[in-house]
Amino acid sequence: MAFDFKVRFDVSALPIDEYTRVSVDKKGNGVSVADQHDDNLDCAEELGFEHGEWFNDSDKRASLGAKARPEWDRYLDKVRAGRSGGINIWDVARASRDLGIGFELVKIVRDYGLKGFRVISSSTALVYDLSDDIQANDFQEELVKAEKEALVIRRRVRRAHKRKARRGELSGGPRRKFGFIDAYNNLHHAEERDLIREADDFLREQGRPMKDLVKAWGARGVVTPEIWTNDGSKIVFKGGQPFNHTRIKDMLLRSINAGYARYRDGELIGKLPGDPVLEPANYLELREILASQKRGRPRTNVFLLTGFGVEKLRCGPCRSWMAGAANGTGASKEQIAKGWKVRPYYRCTHNPYRPGRVGCLQSIDMVQLDEILTGAAFEWWTDPERLARDVVIHTDTAEVRELDHKLSVYEARHERLVLSTEPGVEKSLATLEARMASLREQRERLVSPAIRQATTLEQILERWNSGPEARREMVREAYRVIEIWPPEDGGKGFRRFDSDRIKAVFADQPPS
Repeated sequence: MAFDFKVRFDVSALPIDEYTRVSVDKKGNGVSVADQHDDNLDCAEELGFEHGEWFNDSDKRASLGAKARPEWDRYLDKVRAGRSGGINIWDVARASRDLGIGFELVKIVRDYGLKGFRVISSSTALVYDLSDDIQANDFQEELVKAEKEALVIRRRVRRAHKRKARRGELSGGPRRKFGFIDAYNNLHHAEERDLIREADDFLREQGRPMKDLVKAWGARGVVTPEIWTNDGSKIVFKGGQPFNHTRIKDMLLRSINAGYARYRDGELIGKLPGDPVLEPANYLELREILASQKRGRPRTNVFLLTGFGVEKLRCGPCRSWMAGAANGTGASKEQIAKGWKVRPYYRCTHNPYRPGRVGCLQSIDMVQLDEILTGAAFEWWTDPERLARDVVIHTDTAEVRELDHKLSVYEARHERLVLSTEPGVEKSLATLEARMASLREQRERLVSPAIRQATTLEQILERWNSGPEARREMVREAYRVIEIWPPEDGGKGFRRFDSDRIKAVFADQPPS
């Protein structure tokens, strides 16, 4: 279909400019900028075009969604001003994979009326006059073809990476990484491995902030190693750089620390040979902690007994729910300077948005309370007498939620069909009602005592050891409520941890 073209600039006599960047040919071989430049010059000479200005974005890699390239943007400004007779590129496919620049060129030629604007593909010696509607359509068809080829290649690469991950193979990059002499074979660098374990203990076990670790490593002179390519031809990462917040976090989030090739959607995939730097369960817990932290702010969503929709920890005297606070026990700056330990805690606080929650401000150490309650919950779950009673065992809440969602969708559709007067609606209603009945039956089986009683000790242990999130859910499910009471000596120990202050009611016990 011809487009409406009004000539504003005749650029047919102007020189043809050139654009290059790092590329690959159809066989996947790399084509350097220098080689592209030589091919473009040879093609211009063969076709009798005058070579104009050279625009080069050699330091930018092509990728889906890549950022705009400065030299390309500068060239487009020149085109819009009517000062370019066209562009010489090594391959038309470049115009497809570079943010749709080919279609952008066609639009600019049409909008600005650039008569005689040509695109030369030096690798194929093809010339397209974009001011001619037939040649412009041919050019765009070539772009679509190139984009389809690129999508096929990207799918093949992704599948190859997945196959490698399933086999426990890494997808690329240098063998030398921080903590590893050879990451492909899981061969550790002893000193750096110990630093990774130290960082895990610092952040996960001790619960200390990242900024303290950055300061500690900076004071000891811990720096990044110098890393070369596998063939030793050039430096990939310059060494000697101090570790900041981002470098430590990126280093700790690598799945190879847990001895796996990849981490995806909460799972570790592809077991590497040898022993891991960090135990997988500890690595997953550390990931969760790092994901919940924001630089310069306290942790969020890591409290065991409080949070959105979790009402387990209650103040005994006030009967109001306690809240978690990760920024310490309220010690003053002077007290902290004198060596006071700042630890997270649970506190009974006033909430003006919830009637009856007045708060008496009593608090209790979070770390010690979580530790005691986690141990007691594990004993409760694995207690042979409780297993024999089969009172409360885990239900697959994720599957129940999925069934509830499907039921809500079907119920909404059922309401619409009931009001419909279309022919054949009775048959559709009958089919839909049968599906809803089947879903309700599945849900009833999931939450019925018969299903709950089927859980074994092995299943409990498997769930407990599957990761920190599952363990946290099991701890919450083990308790009906936990109450915190002031110490017997009154206000003197208002914040002091004392196991006598804890009154826990397990899920199989009647409410207090």
